[in-house]
Amino acid sequence: MRQLSKILLWGLLGSSAVVVAIVAYVFVAARYFDSCGISESQARSMVLDHLASKDRAAEQRLNYYQHRGTCEHAFYYKGPAGEFDFVVIDDPGHGVTLTWWDFAREEVAQQQSVCAGKPLTEARSLETLPRQLNSLLGRDRGGVEGIADRNGKFNVTDVVDDKLPMRRFVLAGLSASCAIVAVERGGRAHTYEVVVFEHINAQWRVAQRWSINAAPRSLQELVAHGNK
Repeated sequence: MRQLSKILLWGLLGSSAVVVAIVAYVFVAARYFDSCGISESQARSMVLDHLASKDRAAEQRLNYYQHRGTCEHAFYYKGPAGEFDFVVIDDPGHGVTLTWWDFAREEVAQQQSVCAGKPLTEARSLETLPRQLNSLLGRDRGGVEGIADRNGKFNVTDVVDDKLPMRRFVLAGLSASCAIVAVERGGRAHTYEVVVFEHINAQWRVAQRWSINAAPRSLQELVAHGNK
């Protein structure tokens, strides 16, 4: 009977140790690791491959300016191929993707804003925007992928708090068929951008976007940014 008690006791202690180990692993993994696996050098190689046919010396002009763990890497390039922001994202659900922001094309888009000449109502909070617009802006997403409301807390610099978003709403102009939204984007390259939405077939969709130098202080300033 005493021997059986010892066996049961060691069994319970062993089970407890396993549980403690599992809990500790989950905590450490969640805190120190992410589920993505692309390095800065791998992301850089993807961008350089994209630029290779246009600029053989692209590596000297490519600057690394932002990252989110090993899930997202951002680069800035200006040279013979043009001016671009490149973002390499490793999404466990969709794999590795390379996207880019062509500044020259955005300047042309800015001159042809779909909101030009339309009467707009000023909006100073995400609360006043349609639900689908909020969704497209990322309000229903948590952490760095989300968006803070006007004057809300967000990651202003590249010292990132994973609980806070990287973007913050500034100001919007809204009509039944069009919306123009100014957004502040934190990180090492702190920037502001304008996103224009169209309402077509009962759905909102992103129509245009471009960078601006400063936050608009009024609807008039925002519209002026969109009609240059």
